[in-house]
Amino acid sequence: YSEDPENNPFAAPQKSFALKNATGKTLRLVFVAYDQFEMLDSFGPLEMFAVANRLLVRQGERPCFEVMSLAEDAVTKSFGGPYFRMDQTLSSVATSSEKIDLLLLPGGIGTIREIHNPVFREAIGKLVSRSERVMTVCTGSAIVASCGLLDGRKATTNKLAFDLMSLYGPKVHWIPSARWVADGPFYTSSGVSAGTDLSLVLLREMFGSDLADATARQAEYQWDLADDGTSDPFSHTIPKQTWGQVIFTRVQKAVASFVFCFGFALGYKMQITRHLI
Repeated sequence: YSEDPENNPFAAPQKSFALKNATGKTLRLVFVAYDQFEMLDSFGPLEMFAVANRLLVRQGERPCFEVMSLAEDAVTKSFGGPYFRMDQTLSSVATSSEKIDLLLLPGGIGTIREIHNPVFREAIGKLVSRSERVMTVCTGSAIVASCGLLDGRKATTNKLAFDLMSLYGPKVHWIPSARWVADGPFYTSSGVSAGTDLSLVLLREMFGSDLADATARQAEYQWDLADDGTSDPFSHTIPKQTWGQVIFTRVQKAVASFVFCFGFALGYKMQITRHLI
């Protein structure tokens, strides 16, 4: 933009106002990871929430969120490769009744495993029941849908995996052309980077437009303050399937269900390794 400053989306002067935490308190955000989760699904939103926290604290306000990370195992591997140590394991909070203000569930290639993982599914059901709002990114919506928690609701998911993921929620009203969808307490986004957009939408809804706008600018993230989720530049990437491909997708789902369910029943971890992808 140095040669064309008029078209620099971040060159406009910053608004002058005192940022406020509209809730007057710090809310509880629980981030759930799993083996082979997608990093940007998770850390894009978490970074936006962290930026919002810093902006508020600088002005003497309470931060928006206190974040706790959970996973089935204490150390969890992302699809990108790095391992991450979680604050707590799912089993350690299974009997808790503490309210969750926002539950964040990312997507990733590990989605297929967790859709069939009885331990993870039970934990997600309990966590959702305690959550004021549930935010899923990418294929994370398929995990919630597979538990029947999105039945009768509108939702979206990753575009390139749309046909397969939507099979895990046959009673869900899947929206193919949407950057994100809100229905009741559930907020579902399209693939990967769309979760960062949705995190700003949630900041706008929960804490006000000023904080959401200031957060996007502080992070130098190009985002429309009037974002309503309908502008989806990637909806055309949903593969157009022939009848043969439709049948293949259903067979693929059936085979995955058999393999994972059988493996879990025998007590295997059924973890997905990168070299098999």
